[in-house]
Amino acid sequence: LVLAAHLLSATTNLRVFFNVLVIPYHNPILLAKGLATLDVISGGRVTCGVGAGWMKGEFKQLGIPYEERGAITDEYCRAMKELWTSEAPTFQGKYVSFSNLSFYPKPVQKPHIPLWIGGSGPRPLRRVVELGDGWTPMVGTLEELQRDIAWIRQQAEAAGRDPSKLDFASSLTIGGMDDVARRA
Repeated sequence: LVLAAHLLSATTNLRVFFNVLVIPYHNPILLAKGLATLDVISGGRVTCGVGAGWMKGEFKQLGIPYEERGAITDEYCRAMKELWTSEAPTFQGKYVSFSNLSFYPKPVQKPHIPLWIGGSGPRPLRRVVELGDGWTPMVGTLEELQRDIAWIRQQAEAAGRDPSKLDFASSLTIGGMDDVARRA
């Protein structure tokens, strides 16, 4: 967030895309505040990629239950959206709760800072449909990505969302994959 603040304050056109923040590692109220502040100082040039994480060792070191990372991510994303969009934010969850909270600044982007869901597999794809404004996959062949994008669009439409409003990103691997990418 500190580097993004520097870059955004030193430029007028650069858009910052966090690809991705491991959401369970952060306090959702503080993260929402930091991201909203960045959005305000940049005039709305922030996109936040969010992920549940996958490195068990990091979760262990931070004292966060690895098996609950997906549920934590979903809840924190919902809490951040509540903070960004409500004049009197209230949220009751298993991992975070707040009420009668004064939360400012609100993001410039409406209804909120775009959340692009990071990751590959059934849970991240479901998260895109339920919570996301875009998808940034972790791995996949072109055929797998085409299949998954078609599924996301179909499910979004079935859920009453406009699939044309979703954004999609992809990475390109040059050369062979390293051990970390293969394990992911």
